[in-house]
Amino acid sequence: MSQEEPGARTAPTRSGRRPSWGAVHHEPYSTLSVVVTTVALAGVPALALTGHHRLSVLWLACLVLGLSVVRVLRPDGTWIAARGRVFDALFGLLLALGLLALSAYVELPRVL
Repeated sequence: MSQEEPGARTAPTRSGRRPSWGAVHHEPYSTLSVVVTTVALAGVPALALTGHHRLSVLWLACLVLGLSVVRVLRPDGTWIAARGRVFDALFGLLLALGLLALSAYVELPRVL
């Protein structure tokens, strides 16, 4: 729960009307995107535990790249916005490219 004042959620908007119940709460697609991202991220350890290690890393790289694209397309109001828009997008792109580049080393034979 946030530490906002109780009256802050029902304060009148610029038009002078109080926001409706749906406007006070997050849009349904925002909650849906969190759920979809959580389920997609749960696929990473599931793939790794079933022996598909490289596919797991590639899946994670695609998810990071997808979240970076979402950050570019929706600059304001996204739940993935941690820092500045450009920094988030570039960091996500570099992280995805790094995962793609290092995914070839996942299936190396064990030394010991």
